[in-house]
Parts: sequence; structure tokens; C-alpha cells
Amino acid sequence: MSTTQISIDLDVYKALEARRLSFDEPHNAIMRRVLEIEGPSPAVRLPGRERMLRTSGDYEMTVLGESIGVRSLREALSTALLKIEVHQPGFLEKLSERRTRRGRRIVARKPEDIYPNRPQLVEHAARLNEEWFFDTNISRRACERYLGLIGLVASIEAPVLT
Repeated sequence: MSTTQISIDLDVYKALEARRLSFDEPHNAIMRRVLEIEGPSPAVRLPGRERMLRTSGDYEMTVLGESIGVRSLREALSTALLKIEVHQPGFLEKLSERRTRRGRRIVARKPEDIYPNRPQLVEHAARLNEEWFFDTNISRRACERYLGLIGLVASIEAPVLT
């Protein structure tokens, strides 16, 4: 595959980063996904192994007034988290202090802090960016609850998944 270098401004770069599924995801994979260019599924690297992303459907999500197409609940959650962190630096830190009804955290700096009472679930924590991990062991209902909590912590209208 041949490559071409392109220059982008800061706003385009931020938009690209807001759509990142993991820190290891190359910019080209993000662009292929956003532009809906067919190709191999992007891989997410977990410590000691590689796991393919599971695509479960197409969703529309509204975050900070912007409508965004996402292909999975995992992508919906990561997109909302990263977009709000860009908009409100320090948001992820604030969110990491909150626990769900099950005692989980939506985001944490270490994967084991996502599932403090269930170490067998640690493999489901995915890297959000170079500092943070997030919970991916969720149903659609749990994702919607998480989005509600995210809106509450960020003091914004909760992201909506349709």
C-alpha cells in the first residue's frame, strides 16, 4: 500500500483524535473508519495479545450538539469520552472518581481499577488514550446509563445514542 503525507490543521486533528478507539489505533485506521472505506477491521492491542474490534451495528450519536455515526457501543462510548475531554480538559479525571451501581468505573488510569471487585473482567478494559482505560464490557442499556452519567459529571446534555 502506498502512502501520502497530508497536512491538517488543529481542528481537524482534534476531530480525528476524538474518534480514536484506542491509543494504538493508527490515524489511517481512524480515517478509513470515519470515511467508511472498506478494509480489514482495526485491531486493538491489549497487553500480551491482540483482539479484533467487534462491530455490532451502526448507531447515530449526538455529543455536544454534533451528530456522529458510530459502528459499535464501544466506539460510541470512546467517542463521547474523548470528545468531551477535548471540550473540557480534566473531565476524565473527574469521571474516574465516580463509580457505577456495580462499583465499576467508566474510566481509570489502570485497567484493574475499572473492575475493582471482578479481576476476571480486566481483559475487557480497553485503552482510551495514552493515559486512560475504559469499560467495554457493557450492553446497550449500560452504555446509555454511562452516557447519562457522563452528561451529569460534565454538566452537559447527556450524549444520546440512537
